[in-house]
Amino acid sequence: MSFKSIFLPPLHTIQIFLNNKTPREKILLATASALCILFVMIDFVYLPLVEKYTALSSLYQHTFVEFTQSQDSINHSKQRSKDKIIKLETNLEKERHLYTQLLNEIHTLQGESQDNYALMKNIIKFVETQPLTLSSIKPHHATQSLQIKGAGGFSDIISLLTFIESDPYLSIDYLAFAHTPNQIDFELLLLNEHLELPQKYKQ
Repeated sequence: MSFKSIFLPPLHTIQIFLNNKTPREKILLATASALCILFVMIDFVYLPLVEKYTALSSLYQHTFVEFTQSQDSINHSKQRSKDKIIKLETNLEKERHLYTQLLNEIHTLQGESQDNYALMKNIIKFVETQPLTLSSIKPHHATQSLQIKGAGGFSDIISLLTFIESDPYLSIDYLAFAHTPNQIDFELLLLNEHLELPQKYKQ
């Protein structure tokens, strides 16, 4: 079947139909046809487009709001992470400073001769400046202690005890006095904690 055989008969029928109509009827028919075409365009073309536009606009607004909230949340998380990092860096700096001080203290203590024999020399030097008499001074390596026996006046013994207590790593474990007519005999047992410091810090 050809194009002419399909469309020419309906067109011929329409032409005969219009020839039998008055101009006023033709205008009404044209207006009605235009309104029908317009209605079809609005109902099947324009309204679906409007609905799609509305849906897309709503989706865009919803997505934009979620994106803004997500961006704010990300920025807030970044700021919190930054604050935590700054706080950690500050704490690490404090810990590093304390650790450096501790290492310096250990180095100072290790650099000095703080064994019992060195302490004996320090005590003997101090006693030489005081009217004290040492009858015995000997170390006990098993207990990291130092035994001192001597005699002197009350104020001189107090000066010796003050000198010993000035060292924070020396402690008096035992102290005994015996009064004689001219002086006071004393016996001391000192605990030397200097030698324990390196082992404590290594643990």
